[in-house]
Amino acid sequence: MLEFRKKMKYNLEVTDIRDVTPLVRRVTLKGDLFAEVPPCQAGQWLKLFLPSAGSQVTRAYTIRRHFPQSARVEVDFVRHDHGPAGRWVERAWVGEQIGCSALRGGFQPQDDAEWMLLAADETGTPAVMSILESLSPRDRALVVLEAASLSELQAVDSLATVNCEWYFRDEHPAGSNLLLEGIKRLQLPSGIGQFWIASEAQAVNEVRDYLTETCSIQRRLVRGKGYWMRGVADHRDRD
Repeated sequence: MLEFRKKMKYNLEVTDIRDVTPLVRRVTLKGDLFAEVPPCQAGQWLKLFLPSAGSQVTRAYTIRRHFPQSARVEVDFVRHDHGPAGRWVERAWVGEQIGCSALRGGFQPQDDAEWMLLAADETGTPAVMSILESLSPRDRALVVLEAASLSELQAVDSLATVNCEWYFRDEHPAGSNLLLEGIKRLQLPSGIGQFWIASEAQAVNEVRDYLTETCSIQRRLVRGKGYWMRGVADHRDRD
């Protein structure tokens, strides 16, 4: 087992691996960190310390679900043939030991928001799903999700009133900003809305600009997260 650096806070064990869709692999991790109650806040994330070519790399991942009674969490990985995290999840095995940082971030509902809009590609979909599962019956959410194809469709589970639209890249020209196109097609409700977007960094910037400049949405109501950047390894987002 690798000797992890001091910045690692916790040890984790892989307890289950399964494919949610052809391109999304769900890994269940167990560790003392996750025995804490109350459960993780929706949208919380951590840094995973993953083995790579005899060394280690750190990558940020959102907690998809938290099971404090069994000290476990689920983390969804997008499967691809490049990058250390992509390579690791293809060969990960039950019983393997990795490490992680402390939990960070989380979705913060705006007190004055009457509804919300959530938009994401595959990298942000786990956060969107966890947010939706945290909502109450009095909440209302519009959701725009991007994925590679219809085979990547995932069920939405929420007590809130949810209108979810999926856009698939194999049905559109390459390079299209499908989140922006989907949001432009929406009839936004009246009242104050909260906006949360996570995707490729440039796509997020375009959506943010559209909302704040064209739609005159207050900047404080728009949270954009560039989870990755085309051509850049281990992109660090700055909202």
